[in-house]
Parts: sequence; C-alpha cells; structure tokens
Amino acid sequence: MKLNLNAGWSYSTQQILNIIPHLKVGNIKILELGSGESTSKIYDYFSTLFPKVTFYSFETSEEYLCRRTDINSVLYDTVENCILPNEKFDLILVDGPTGEVRNKWYAKIKEICKKDTIIHIDDFCHYDSFSTNLDSNFEYTTLDYMDRANTSEHCWKTVRVLL
Repeated sequence: MKLNLNAGWSYSTQQILNIIPHLKVGNIKILELGSGESTSKIYDYFSTLFPKVTFYSFETSEEYLCRRTDINSVLYDTVENCILPNEKFDLILVDGPTGEVRNKWYAKIKEICKKDTIIHIDDFCHYDSFSTNLDSNFEYTTLDYMDRANTSEHCWKTVRVLL
C-alpha cells in the first residue's frame, strides 16, 4: 500500500514517511491530536507496517472527527478540558486545534509519553510558543525538522523523547 496524503491543510506524505524509520518494530500505539482526511489514510498505512495499531484521534470539530469504528475517535471542547487516555504512546501527532492554543498539549501529553516516544508537530514554525513549550516540557532529540525557508507549504518538527 502506498501512502498518499493530499497536503494542503493535511500532513504531507513525506512528513509521515520520515517518521517510520524511527519507530520500533512490533505493535504500536498512536495518539493524533487533530483529526481530518489524513486520519484514515495514516491508520490504514501504519496497519500494513505493524502487526497491531491502536489509534486514538482527538478533534474539536464534528466536521473533521473520524467516524471509523477501528479508530478511537474523541470529540473534545478545549485542550484544558480534554482527558487523554491513560496509556503510553509510541507516536503522538500534534496537528490541532488550529492556532496557538496547540502549544498547551505539551504539558498534557508529558504523562503519556515514555522513553523513545516520538512526537511530531505539524506547523511547528507557526508560533514561537510551540518551540518554547516543547522545550520546557521535554528533553528530546530532534529527528526531523522542516521550516518554511525550505518549503513553501509545510513546516514541522519530529522529536524522540529522552526521559
């Protein structure tokens, strides 16, 4: 199966493909913060690579919430009020909600990360607080980084938690 994301508001295909070599073989738990058209495509693609994929997707808008029964989809109102699963994740995709409020996730996801959890932040260069709050909540190694100077469409950062 080939992964093909439409980009635009979604992740680029390359963003997601760049993460895969850094993941450990075996079952995988993924938390996506911000659902959309790419949610099903990412789940389906990862399901071809890993024996078991547990996938949670959190979204603030009914319009973008994934309706599949094999994906644990949760509609929430604010980051502050959102209750995340009491599990440790291998991969956390941060792509919502829109705007600077997204920086508040880092303090919340700290408890559900483990050593070697990979955090991928889409639109990383949009607000300085994305970097500031990531740095204040985690010790990490940068695995991948793309800023707007290198691409007209996307910017992101992918890190591995050191704990």
